[in-house]
Amino acid sequence: MIRKKERMDIKKFKAHELNSQNPYIAYTEAYPPKTAYREFPSPLNISDLWQNEDMRHLTLSLHVPFDVHDCRYVNSFNILETNQKVINPFIDSMEIQGNIIQSILNSFQRSLKIEYIEIDGGAPSLLNVNQIHRVLDIIETIFHTSLKTSDLSISLHPDCNEEILEILLERHTRRINLRVQSFLEKELKRLHQFISLDAIEEGLELIFSMGFPHVNFDLVYGIDDQTESDFLISIERAISYEPDEFHLYPLYPHPISSLEQPKNQRKDDIRMTLYQKGRQRLLNAGFIQDSMRRFVKKDTMRVNTSLSTDNYSFITDGMIGLGCGSRSYTKEIHYSEPYAVSQLDISRILHNYIFNPSDFDYAKYGILLTEEDKRRRFILKSLLKIKGLDIDSYRRYFKGEPQKEFPELIILLDNDLAYKNGNFIKLTEEGLSLSDIIGPWLYSQNVIDLIEDFFY
Repeated sequence: MIRKKERMDIKKFKAHELNSQNPYIAYTEAYPPKTAYREFPSPLNISDLWQNEDMRHLTLSLHVPFDVHDCRYVNSFNILETNQKVINPFIDSMEIQGNIIQSILNSFQRSLKIEYIEIDGGAPSLLNVNQIHRVLDIIETIFHTSLKTSDLSISLHPDCNEEILEILLERHTRRINLRVQSFLEKELKRLHQFISLDAIEEGLELIFSMGFPHVNFDLVYGIDDQTESDFLISIERAISYEPDEFHLYPLYPHPISSLEQPKNQRKDDIRMTLYQKGRQRLLNAGFIQDSMRRFVKKDTMRVNTSLSTDNYSFITDGMIGLGCGSRSYTKEIHYSEPYAVSQLDISRILHNYIFNPSDFDYAKYGILLTEEDKRRRFILKSLLKIKGLDIDSYRRYFKGEPQKEFPELIILLDNDLAYKNGNFIKLTEEGLSLSDIIGPWLYSQNVIDLIEDFFY
């Protein structure tokens, strides 16, 4: 394992300096990030962790880490593995884990409802017919959750085979997230995505012909030698398929990647320019921006976004994670299997997950949230979305005033990176573009220290 070479004291920056720094520090998808997780001093009984939780609006996350592509452009927990002698025992362990967790939650004899389900990881499309049925059966049979009425999302490579797609459609998969990344062969090769453009386009034609309710595209910008015209070619080609939403991801090679690192703070780092060009093109095409990365069609904007009108809160409701690579959330604690990026360390963690299923009653790795980090998480998960921070909701949850407790918010307002809109604090257009530096700037010092001391 190696330590990240670059350290940055993000807290030293004043708000007016944020737009003059490298704006790509970290993606604040979850807070605290897994690089802030550590082994607990002693294992924690999962029954104790969930005993006082509201379980009426949960997410179930299943992480299947096997992949045929080396996704070195993300800090993803995945492994290059196609051996069925490994995949089948992994699913065995997921079933054991699912039964243990479901038994624990049922023992509380309270209302339990799973509203959102996500299957992610490497390439769940790598699974064979029997395996994909087994994974879906965990949801329906073990957790007694109907796929007809819940929102099932699965991430796939676009060259997924037709038989698997038919099963996903028959079993009511609502969202397909396609890791397209680029429509240019040269860029796919630079990302170590050894899939032909013909195979991508054939796969997309098949997927869009099948009538899935929602199909989403992931595209990457900041690839070595990528130009504005290159990125716009991929966006135009993607728009032509009429997907329901886009995720535009700036390239973040992990520290042990062989990929070309983006040239931060140098004239040839054009990621911000690419973001602005891509953003404007999608807005012109009728998409609405939900966050720095996410762009959604107007007619689906109020479904599973920060503007959703359902009862689920992406900020405060809990999550159950199955499979090594997933994470679980309660109000007080976030936990998971150990996190790693190198193939050797992932293989070791995977081996332990498969051959030590008796450990599933306990959380051994994660982070106990301080009161400060609970509040910061609420702010980060709100402010970095287009809806913004609901001050009244913050008051209800925490009995406090966010601007008094976190003067960083006032600093953002004073420097035109955020603005007040009724009882909301929202990022300006410039502020939203700086999400990947504003996010880390709002981390607690404790979390920053943990991240900096993480060894890959």
